[in-house]
Amino acid sequence: MNDSRPSEPISRRKIVQGAAWSIPVIATAVATPYAAASERWNVAVTQGCLIGIAGLDLLPGFRISETTNTTPPTTLTFTQSIVYTGSYNFLFAEAPQRTAAQAIGTTNLGLYFVAGIVSSLSSNASATSFSGSLVSSTYQEISRGPNGLGGTRVDFTMTRSRTITVTNLGASGAAGIGYLISAGVTLPGASVNNILTANPGSGGLITTDNSAILDWDLLSIGC
Repeated sequence: MNDSRPSEPISRRKIVQGAAWSIPVIATAVATPYAAASERWNVAVTQGCLIGIAGLDLLPGFRISETTNTTPPTTLTFTQSIVYTGSYNFLFAEAPQRTAAQAIGTTNLGLYFVAGIVSSLSSNASATSFSGSLVSSTYQEISRGPNGLGGTRVDFTMTRSRTITVTNLGASGAAGIGYLISAGVTLPGASVNNILTANPGSGGLITTDNSAILDWDLLSIGC
């Protein structure tokens, strides 16, 4: 049996009711990209003669910059590490040579952290930088093998690190730390790297610019 009754027309009220439910969904979907866009800040760490004083770039060091003209979190933290790489040789007794090598490494690390004088200079008034405590040095063996002289060569690193805190950086803001006097490694085959790295959550949108290594040669030639 066929139902020949005409279909009931859709009322204006039902159309309006349907629209009332659908509009908030559309509004939410549109608002999400704008909310995400507001978080697209990025902080880059660079090295070189980049620390500004009275508008001039005078000191070797690190610059911390917001690069997307978007305000980052109020507090950003970075780890500054100075890594000494050295080696020692031994024929029979290793311990005395290792102890002597570690003592030299400790002296070098102290030279770069203390005599190197880290400055809390900023390149804009809205940012402040440099706080945190020095962590005692750590020793790590990275390789060992024959030294070609009948003995053994051991390569190692020693690291000292601390936290750099930058507050109120602001959109397109910049802050920095610089070195006021030069220091150099005198031992042949030894090297020192000064590394500044944004901690998780402090680098922002781009991860490839979260760290920089300062060339210590800059400290001997000046800016």
